[in-house]
Amino acid sequence: MAHAVCVPEIARRAWEVEVYSGGTMDLTGRTQVVPTWLTCCKNGTPPVKDGPTFVRDLPLSTIDRFFVMEREHARVLMTDYAVPFDRISSLGSFDPKKKGDEMEDPNGEGKVAFDLCYTRVRACLLSYLDTTNEIPGTPNFGMKPILGRKRR
Repeated sequence: MAHAVCVPEIARRAWEVEVYSGGTMDLTGRTQVVPTWLTCCKNGTPPVKDGPTFVRDLPLSTIDRFFVMEREHARVLMTDYAVPFDRISSLGSFDPKKKGDEMEDPNGEGKVAFDLCYTRVRACLLSYLDTTNEIPGTPNFGMKPILGRKRR
């Protein structure tokens, strides 16, 4: 969902940013989860990938910022793939409603769970994009953080 939301938003802003998406479980060769695909399409952001990508298949050394939904995802990135802690952010930490860092994975849940997850993922990503100072060429590049973030 995050990839489906982020790609058109980055394009709309005309930013030169490469966006990747990968999971910490190897689901190589599987098609998109149907509820995810349906939720994204319903919200006007159809997935741009045909299926999931495993994190090991991403160009990890070239990625500046990793967003995770759960602390366990961050742990896997750090321990299994040597991604430094300072390049990992909890997507939930950018939640404008301050619902907490952890985001529930809706897989195995019903349509309502997917809709709620999509809404929260979108709000968190937009909050990050509106306030980031990390992306060269963006309005806030190089400025001190607008929104303070506490690390847990």
